[in-house]
Amino acid sequence: MSALLYTTSLLTFMIGLVSEQITGLMYAHGEYAERDRPGDCGDEGDDEPANRA
Repeated sequence: MSALLYTTSLLTFMIGLVSEQITGLMYAHGEYAERDRPGDCGDEGDDEPANRA
């Protein structure tokens, strides 16, 4: 029974590490995209000005 608990906790920990790496890659990709095209938010077809309150 303790082997099952140990295996489950190790698996959960490893899934957390993989999740953290994927999240880091997503943020790094967004950071480089902003550096290459500053101010580009992906709405090229939107000609209306932003509503400012």
